[in-house]
Amino acid sequence: MYEGMDLERAVLFANAVAALKITRVGAQSVPERREVEELLASRGGLREL
Repeated sequence: MYEGMDLERAVLFANAVAALKITRVGAQSVPERREVEELLASRGGLREL
């Protein structure tokens, strides 16, 4: 799993990446980890990434 995350955490993290990705155009639109963590935190997501 991604960086030692269990399945549930990895799926939630990947879902957040996808949510940010679809808001942008182009192949270079993959979000930075910081952006993903901010999104999760703002939604009460994973607290121990």
